[in-house]
Amino acid sequence: MKKGDLVRYFRENHRSSNPPLTTYANTEESKFELAVILKYETWDKIATVLLANGTTARVPANFLQLCKRSKDT
Repeated sequence: MKKGDLVRYFRENHRSSNPPLTTYANTEESKFELAVILKYETWDKIATVLLANGTTARVPANFLQLCKRSKDT
């Protein structure tokens, strides 16, 4: 993943469970939203993404799925 990539953010997988899930699991109940990568730290495996509502979030890479590569990279 690189800056500018379009990704799917599976937000409900880890927020709705108690304790939060630590692995990526794509199920039928999974809800995702599209986001754009602003910054990706390879050593942390954490991405800063721009969400559709205009806010940013730091998300573990295992909750992201690459949708489309950026033309810049």
